[in-house]
Amino acid sequence: MTSFLLVHGGSRDENVWAPIVPILQANGSSVATPSLPDSAASTFEEHVSVVVTALREEPEPVTLVGHSYGGLVMTVAAARTPTAVVRMIYLDTAYPLPGRSLFDLISEAGADPVADFGLDSDPPFTTALSYDEEPWLAIPKIYVRAVHSEFGVVSEATCNLVREHADDANWTIREIDARHNVMQDRPLATAQLLLEAAN
Repeated sequence: MTSFLLVHGGSRDENVWAPIVPILQANGSSVATPSLPDSAASTFEEHVSVVVTALREEPEPVTLVGHSYGGLVMTVAAARTPTAVVRMIYLDTAYPLPGRSLFDLISEAGADPVADFGLDSDPPFTTALSYDEEPWLAIPKIYVRAVHSEFGVVSEATCNLVREHADDANWTIREIDARHNVMQDRPLATAQLLLEAAN
């Protein structure tokens, strides 16, 4: 049985996964969907702590999935608890560079986080990532690019970095014919992709 732990993106909650959870469960998978606190009243560290706690509560290592901003959160959580994670799947996220925040990564890709994506400058989105890369590098990782993503300029920049680090950081790339919120735009295709990637 595959165990999934799904981490949602910024300004969302665990309900974004509702379209795919029953599909995964019908295929015999267990699914956990922790909810990150309101970004306007919390910190990046609090978000990481939620995921770390969820990982430690799982009875066996999981396939850790992060969507958008959730990919940054799960990176730091996985680096702290690497034995709890068998693989990581990044759904249309930014590349989790240490020393960069979500705002930095979007800006460096050539977009404006506020004007282009309507992001609020809440602390979780402007806090730079800090984590031990060594345990994270060893975990197999899949980057899933949403072909029709509104986040496209960022995912393209991420794909370039993934290709650059394919060997040293255990990356592979997949694509899905969907918009940025892949789990809602193409739930069946997204669930099938996760199931295939986890086997």
